[in-house]
Amino acid sequence: MKVESCFLGDRKEERLAFISGKAGYYQGLNKKVILLASDADALGILKNADILAPGYAEDFAVDFAQDVMVAIGDTNLAARELAKALVPDEVIRSVNEPFWETSAKMCIEAIAKTAAKAEAFKRSSTQPPYMSLAGRINAINYEMAEKVYAGLERKKWWEQYLPDPTIETMILNNAKRTASSMLSVVQSYLDPLFKISSPERTAPINDSKRPLAIYAPAYNEVELELVLYLLSVIFAKDSILLVPEADCFREVVKKTNWNAVCASCRPVADSDSVVFGFGRHALLYFMNMARETTGFEYLPKLAYERPDVLPFGCGIAWELGDWHVVNVPIMLATPKQLTLRSKEVDETIAALIAPTPKDVKGDGFDPDPFIHDEDDFEQFALDDYDCE
Repeated sequence: MKVESCFLGDRKEERLAFISGKAGYYQGLNKKVILLASDADALGILKNADILAPGYAEDFAVDFAQDVMVAIGDTNLAARELAKALVPDEVIRSVNEPFWETSAKMCIEAIAKTAAKAEAFKRSSTQPPYMSLAGRINAINYEMAEKVYAGLERKKWWEQYLPDPTIETMILNNAKRTASSMLSVVQSYLDPLFKISSPERTAPINDSKRPLAIYAPAYNEVELELVLYLLSVIFAKDSILLVPEADCFREVVKKTNWNAVCASCRPVADSDSVVFGFGRHALLYFMNMARETTGFEYLPKLAYERPDVLPFGCGIAWELGDWHVVNVPIMLATPKQLTLRSKEVDETIAALIAPTPKDVKGDGFDPDPFIHDEDDFEQFALDDYDCE
């Protein structure tokens, strides 16, 4: 990760204002602006953004597998990149038995190639509705498991698109116990892709000009890392990642390949452009920077020598190899609250909590199975329990 610029300060309204200003600046340069939001306050920075928030009504549906294909432009290379994202090399190096992870990676690459060709056939030869590519990968993985566990020999229609013997050798024609273990490992690495992707066909996100906001609380750490990685592939050029509360995502952000703009209380990564607002959490970092650049732990030539004495609206900036005092805007938070569930009424739940009807409506209702024989009940009660 390369940090283009960062803001360090204890006042949240100054951090939000810094990121908001950078968002406007990069949008003016026609860059794709992607915001990693830790809460509703940060989400409110981008007013007209598409929001990635699975489980919320405002979620912008994305088919990550399809969009990686579109971005790379080559099915085989895209399938390899997808497998690499789902089963990273560092994970393979860290496990005790890398055979399973290496094999799972090969299987996922083969499944992605198969699913792409199978779904392309469906979309060009049949009527909608269509699955997303991630949905097709899920369906093929499920049907492979069905064949293995049920011992089915009849070929599935998508098997004609298998690119090589990988799936047949490692799963379909393998010993049942080994195949079952392989399926389990493959499923564990595919699950995050299914959770972050739409099950239905979506338009590619690649050509969208609107800014994009990632609502971090909607994902776990593995899913968030995957989202950031895949988006960095999809928007490899002319994009910038904005992180208003970067110290909340220190490890996640460090693993990305983004050019980023960060704001936080504490330092996350070094940058050639740093603005210090009022704060004490980053004071030691400031003193180290000042000593390295001037020989002093404070800046006696400036009106304000250290960040912990700054008033509202003022900051100390290190830019272009020099220290100077700058104006720091303040932004009042305008939270964007998301709706946890869809507003559509679940018919089953609505029926569960509906008032008791006066008359039973519907033909053929036979109450006999629901009526206990009174004598049997009394006999059971008297035989099994002694009331004295």
